[in-house]
Amino acid sequence: MAEYWIINTTRENNKIKNVRAFVNTIEGLINPIRYTREEIITSIEKAGNHWYTAVLKEKRGNQNIWEQGSEIHVINIEDEKFIRTDRDNTKNDHFDYPSAI
Repeated sequence: MAEYWIINTTRENNKIKNVRAFVNTIEGLINPIRYTREEIITSIEKAGNHWYTAVLKEKRGNQNIWEQGSEIHVINIEDEKFIRTDRDNTKNDHFDYPSAI
């Protein structure tokens, strides 16, 4: 299982289109990569990976210090899948922290 920390999102019509996320490894956070909404859903449902929002804790010169935010869940509403940090049954994607890009 892998752990991903989302730092930015791109939205389109109440859905997250794609995100930029770090992979959290033993060595720390690896450079962010862009993932699609579908890749996140598949990663959670099929691979059992964990996705979280990332919160900027502080800046040290050119370095950003991140901390883990809220866990992201796949919510099924009327045969449609949404990715959310809460388990609300609202028909849209929702994350607590990452900023839109």
